[in-house]
Amino acid sequence: MQEVLQYLELQKDKEEQVEEGKEEVVEVTVPELRGTTIKEAKEILKELKMNLEINNLEEGTQINEEETIIKEQLPKPGIVVNNTNKVYIDVN
Repeated sequence: MQEVLQYLELQKDKEEQVEEGKEEVVEVTVPELRGTTIKEAKEILKELKMNLEINNLEEGTQINEEETIIKEQLPKPGIVVNNTNKVYIDVN
């Protein structure tokens, strides 16, 4: 019963967001981003209405998004998450 109530509450939240003009929260499968550039990853995630964040990047560090390759990511590819989640990446 608790699971049903949680599901109904999630549905209610989604409906309220649509009514308020906010984007709908949907479940998406996290794509494989390892081995792609940051620029490519951002384009892939944009289609899913997701964002990425670079881990362990010192403030003020400049990176070339067209040449920097993604080494690791969380969540891992194939995991189903809400599109409001970020994908955290490590670069080489």
